[in-house]
Amino acid sequence: MTESITQKRCKKCGGTEFYKGNHCKACSAVYDKNRHALHREKENAQRRKRYAKDPQKALAKNKKWRDEHPGKKHDYDRKYYVNHAEEVCVRSRAYNAKHLEEGRARSKKRYATHREEALAYANNYDATHREEQRLYRAGHRKEARAYRLMREFGITLEKYDNMFTSQHGVCAICGSSPNNENLCVDHNHSTGKIRGLLCRKCNSALGVFENAGTLAKAQVYLAGARE
Repeated sequence: MTESITQKRCKKCGGTEFYKGNHCKACSAVYDKNRHALHREKENAQRRKRYAKDPQKALAKNKKWRDEHPGKKHDYDRKYYVNHAEEVCVRSRAYNAKHLEEGRARSKKRYATHREEALAYANNYDATHREEQRLYRAGHRKEARAYRLMREFGITLEKYDNMFTSQHGVCAICGSSPNNENLCVDHNHSTGKIRGLLCRKCNSALGVFENAGTLAKAQVYLAGARE
């Protein structure tokens, strides 16, 4: 059936559906959306003003509501994440990058108070995601190495590469090449100061004889054995 040429249309959007009182449904929907957005912005501005005036009071109020409505908060967070996953990830990465020490301290504190729970979760995850982890490590070797260097020694991959270049790619003690292996980062176990890059044999030996007295005794022993 062809549309009647006399059908009523909205002069603004061309819509053909109207409420009583001749209000276009499409235009009304746009108006309501804009009005709600403006109302939300005013509410957010007032909320930010109250927070700036008394942050502790605002935080306490929010915490009280979350404690009284755990289910609602959980459902809201899940729904928000589903609809804004990429935005949340970008914001989280930016925040974590600016608060590294704070995040590490928080993680250590949480691990100290929930150690058994954390270990059980980690073991269960490793057992059920072995193939996934293997594929990830295979595709992110550089990132994994950079993370380990920063976590264990507090240095970046760039600093490691600079040290490697300054040593001409060989062990700082015996001068041997790593033979397709990474040189080990040698550091003072008491102060944490990075001293250089060593092959595995020299790094292991230095770990045993790091004490000057023990090393001197070993030298005396070797000298006596040669006689």
